[in-house]
Amino acid sequence: MQDTIPNSNTPSMSETAVLLSRINAGDDAAKNELAAHCYPLLLKWAHGRIPYTDLSLLETRDLVQETFIRGMQKVDQIQAKKPGAFLAYLRTIFINCVRDVARKSKNSERNNGYHNSQTLFQDAINLDEFIAYEKALSKLPPANQEAVILRIEFGMSYHEIAAATDKSSADAARMQVKRALVILAEHMM
Repeated sequence: MQDTIPNSNTPSMSETAVLLSRINAGDDAAKNELAAHCYPLLLKWAHGRIPYTDLSLLETRDLVQETFIRGMQKVDQIQAKKPGAFLAYLRTIFINCVRDVARKSKNSERNNGYHNSQTLFQDAINLDEFIAYEKALSKLPPANQEAVILRIEFGMSYHEIAAATDKSSADAARMQVKRALVILAEHMM
């Protein structure tokens, strides 16, 4: 599988690490820079992760903003040893935001007497797949979780993953992702 050259529009993971270090040193301006740096990537990733029937694109943007609000509240406490860890942190917050919205949506549907068996069936399938993926992902060592998330969910190149995970080369990152995906698939069976 051929790897792509890092996209100049994609924030570098080393820049994320520098910004986190500045934040930990008390530089408040770095918080705004970090948000501007990571927001487009998280928004791109988040688009399409939410069932279309539940949320519009505008609501996806709202959830990404909520993710950043929650994430930035404790950003000065993050001790990310690797640059990609911050995106994994934001991803977790985003998933929790989606769960909150889904829970509120289901409660609202019950209260309003709304019932569409086709939608409920599809939502159940999507939820089962999501739960299986999350459980399998949680069984991987943190370094493998990070590599899978960066490649599969954020679509980063192997060069970018190598930089984010302190791998010696894009090939080393590719092998880590490949091995992690095999283990992930085994856990999902």
